[in-house]
Amino acid sequence: MFLLCLGISLATKEELGANGGYVLFPSNPTFESYNVVLSGGVVTRAAVVSVVITRPV
Repeated sequence: MFLLCLGISLATKEELGANGGYVLFPSNPTFESYNVVLSGGVVTRAAVVSVVITRPV
């Protein structure tokens, strides 16, 4: 399951579309999805808030 999640996260949109949304070993791995998620949006802010709240005092 972990490898499937990793493969999907590294695949391009075109490759996912061509393979029905499942790719175990992408032919051209890319970090595009990680750039989109971590580009300063809600996910980044939530991660910062979580670290600040849960840090030891």
